[in-house]
Amino acid sequence: MKQRLQISALLLSMMLMGQFAYSQAGIEWQRLLGGSAEEKTSRIVQTADSGFIAIGYTFSPDFDVLGAHGNADVWVTKLSKNGALEWAKTYGGTNADLGTSICQTQDGNYVFTGMSKSNDGDVTLNWGNEDFWIVKIDDGGNILWQKTYGGSYADFPLNIIETADNMLVVNGYTVSNDYDVSGNHGGTDIWVIKLNAVGNLVWQHALGGNGSEIASALIETPDYGYLFTGYTTSDTFDVTSNHGGADIWNVKLDSAGSLVWQKTYGGTLDENAFAIKKTVDNNYVMAGWTASNNGDVSGNNGGIADEWVIKIDNSGTLLWQQCIGGTNEDRGYDIIQQADSTFITVGFTNTYISHGNYEAWICKLNKTGRLLYRNSIGGTQIDVANCITPTFDHHFLLGCYTNSIDGDVAGGHGDYDFWISKINDPVRNISGKVFADMNANCLLDTADIGLHHVIFRDAVSGHYIISDENGDYQFPMYNDSVRLYITNLDTIFSLGCLSSDTLFVVNDTASLSDLLHTDFPVSSGTFCHRLQIDVSTSFFRTCRMGDVYLYYENEGTIQANGAFIVVEIDTAIIDSVYSIFPYTQIGDTLLFNLGIVDAHARGDIRFEGHAKCSAIGHSSNCVRAYIYPPSNCVLPNAGYDTSDIVAETSCHSDTVKVLLRNRSSHDMREPGSLKAYEDEIIQRLDTFILVAGGTTEFSYYTPTDQTTTMVINQNPYHPRNPALIRFDELCALSTPIIGHSIVNEFPRYDNAADYEEFCQIIGNSWDPNIKSVSPSGFTNQHFTDSNQVLEYRIDFQNTGSDTAFKVVIVDTLDLNLDINTFVPLIGSSAYKPIIEGNRTVKFMFNPIILPDSSHSEPNSHGFVTFKIRPIHGITKGTVINNFGDIYFDYNPAVRTNKIFNTIYDTVLINVGIQDFKEDLIPTVLVFPNPAAEKFFVKTNTALVNAKLVFTDVNGKEIFELNQLSGKVQEVQLPALSAGIYFINIYEKNNFLMGKSKLIIQQNK
Repeated sequence: MKQRLQISALLLSMMLMGQFAYSQAGIEWQRLLGGSAEEKTSRIVQTADSGFIAIGYTFSPDFDVLGAHGNADVWVTKLSKNGALEWAKTYGGTNADLGTSICQTQDGNYVFTGMSKSNDGDVTLNWGNEDFWIVKIDDGGNILWQKTYGGSYADFPLNIIETADNMLVVNGYTVSNDYDVSGNHGGTDIWVIKLNAVGNLVWQHALGGNGSEIASALIETPDYGYLFTGYTTSDTFDVTSNHGGADIWNVKLDSAGSLVWQKTYGGTLDENAFAIKKTVDNNYVMAGWTASNNGDVSGNNGGIADEWVIKIDNSGTLLWQQCIGGTNEDRGYDIIQQADSTFITVGFTNTYISHGNYEAWICKLNKTGRLLYRNSIGGTQIDVANCITPTFDHHFLLGCYTNSIDGDVAGGHGDYDFWISKINDPVRNISGKVFADMNANCLLDTADIGLHHVIFRDAVSGHYIISDENGDYQFPMYNDSVRLYITNLDTIFSLGCLSSDTLFVVNDTASLSDLLHTDFPVSSGTFCHRLQIDVSTSFFRTCRMGDVYLYYENEGTIQANGAFIVVEIDTAIIDSVYSIFPYTQIGDTLLFNLGIVDAHARGDIRFEGHAKCSAIGHSSNCVRAYIYPPSNCVLPNAGYDTSDIVAETSCHSDTVKVLLRNRSSHDMREPGSLKAYEDEIIQRLDTFILVAGGTTEFSYYTPTDQTTTMVINQNPYHPRNPALIRFDELCALSTPIIGHSIVNEFPRYDNAADYEEFCQIIGNSWDPNIKSVSPSGFTNQHFTDSNQVLEYRIDFQNTGSDTAFKVVIVDTLDLNLDINTFVPLIGSSAYKPIIEGNRTVKFMFNPIILPDSSHSEPNSHGFVTFKIRPIHGITKGTVINNFGDIYFDYNPAVRTNKIFNTIYDTVLINVGIQDFKEDLIPTVLVFPNPAAEKFFVKTNTALVNAKLVFTDVNGKEIFELNQLSGKVQEVQLPALSAGIYFINIYEKNNFLMGKSKLIIQQNK
């Protein structure tokens, strides 16, 4: 596929044509866990193995719940990173036991807290009523040790953390004042205990006043103290102020548990906080709810309760607060901060619902508390999100309990279940369609066609997206606003329906404005067809069938009549062809008639070719494809003489013969040229000028250890290509010397839309997951011209033991590649290209149904290709690296090899060739070439008192050797930079008798 959208940074504006609607948080996967009775989650965390562990309680004895002890049990479930249940275990005795918090310890095991009223089963002690129960389990869920702490009344643990000194801190509340508990102030106090690594009590503190205090969250601070939040109704003892009702109460302790500071937050009604987290700027943020609209609270929306998010500094001073909610009940239970400093909160809402009365609620705020997004998920019953954990891949996992079995909830066992779901980053989205406005009425009609692979950029964030196969796009609003424009709109199209330069959208949550729908009508005053072609192949093996893939598209504005594709195959490699698409074959040429190709229509053809059993391994199989009729969108340059040169090569022992023919009905007005390379070094330059139908032939000797490549330059204004490339690597050999095809080091000269060439290696074994680039570049430095389009290809193979249903390739582009020029090309199966951020591209094959290699090796392969240019003005010597990560279903990534190109003005290889006639000044043999420390020069005749002059590409003399005699000269190299150098051999009277080039591989 050629680049249809060519001009860069064409800014556009948009008329706001759509209407607002709710967007949906993307659920990557979800899991319902439970039994026939009630299960509710309390906490979920990601584990070191990229999986997840969740804790809560269960009343069930069946389905996912095994080993019930009686009444309620602590229930812990371990999931893989893809949501598969690895194990689930119940803990407790015959009385009520509720799991409240869990964390992974540094030794890879886990500790959890539970409220226990039991004195049997797994529980060996009860002090009376409810106790703190702390249990350590291994990575399989087996109990390592367990401890009970409390008094004779109610003691309820809510949080546990492992500290920097490998101890444990637990908090909750207590009504006791005996046994393990001392210092209760009356009523319900917050109780904090510290344990050593084996669960023995180090210290305990009760904190509170004359009312009730309950702790909801706990973290360790950078100074090795502890900070917790909860609520208080007191105004005495440890609590020095109260705004009215219940206030949020934050308490800072030192490492010994002594009170450092405490603060209350709220208004005259009730508030509570359930989560506190450290922020990236070393402050703290909390999530909870408020019923007030005075004191510290402002912006309450008037319902029973609003979610309340507050940020404080490390001394407890309020920095900002935000009320989120509506006219009913909306509460927050947990919060995380992401790498981009935004916050995600979760809870439940009774205001913004899509299915039932209470739904799980997800909100996103920027770093200053401004609401960026809100959304609810759930079914028709009750759905509550009470915990959240970030994932290693920058998404998050939501822990909910639900008794719904419909809407967003898939499954369910009865009553409440654990509902665990992995969620994409929630953002408000601008979405719509970019389409060809066929009747130019600025409206999306049924006859209008979506334009695929249109690239959008946000000037605020610098992020990109790309439209899909139907022209649909969706741009996430990561910031308070976006300024959106198209970077690759073709010059024959315009956005005349739109009014100003850039789409500017401000994030507004005053109403249900979670998704803005805006279309991009594209029209043209130019009436023309423009056909483009792309070609690629699968791996070809000797004596086997391989696939050739053709893709075509009419990128113009009117239909193309009498369209057809001409494909040239290498009959030295391919001996038979099969295709379900009708074709005609004459020699090495296949003709596929397309008939009428409507504007913006596209299609593909796939045919099979059989590689000869006599085909030489590691030789190259090239396929060339042309599509007709030529485009009439742009008039030919006045300098074009309408000549058209075709080339044929043939082997004659150790000689390559090149036959050139002008197949046009017009004579050449200016001479063309033919450069003959041996490997990467130009050895000959010939010129030609052909009349209409005329031919000429050139012969080139081929050394036994080199590949001969011919670059044929015809009229520079030729609309298809000013250059053709032909090569031969087998004239003097039965097998190639080199282990790769040197032809792929050269530019393909196939940037015209209606011509494409692809070369692949004949081989019987290869790396199953590999990345390649064309041109690969000259020498082992991979020198590549700065203006050269790079075509990357990623091949993959399912070498597992089962079918792969989804394959995703992630390619993080080098900073020196211009993402504005990214063009997705052919894939072995249908795929969706995705651009994320400012340099990540993904290729999603979903579904692909790729069999594993043990069951169907030929069908276990796949590939994808794309083109991209280096950034404009790239510095000579810059190295462009690239690799890909391949994901088969939910398995870990398979990383490809790393490839690179070094930017270098490769035209310098040609310097000096034009200054002499090949028939007058023969090329001397230089070897090894490239060289590192020394090289040899061989001449056909013995030298007598000759001179060798060694220069750089600018003609500057580096050194000179005199009084040379004999046919072979050994030359030691000084310390020189890697690059291209020239060698001139002079005999008496400074007669130039020989000339060559040398590539220096590395410094001495």
